[in-house]
Amino acid sequence: MRRGIDLSQAVQLPRGLKTTGRRSARVFNTAFSALDNAMQGIPGANISQQEIDGLLADGSGLTDAQKDMVTVLRRSIRRRRLRKGPMPR
Repeated sequence: MRRGIDLSQAVQLPRGLKTTGRRSARVFNTAFSALDNAMQGIPGANISQQEIDGLLADGSGLTDAQKDMVTVLRRSIRRRRLRKGPMPR
């Protein structure tokens, strides 16, 4: 014998969807806020030579690996400036 679909709990579906929607909205808002805060922490496109030198100075708090990365970035910036001139402000 074939059984039909039990729709006795279908009346709970709208409530369940509302609850899920609220949770999804909360998770989205939390993630969006975290992303927005992280983006606000990204410095502008301009960085001075003094700021770069400060990152490489003793006592800057950077690890050797981080200083190596700053050195690579500094070389890249210098090459770009030699090819195209200073970065626009």
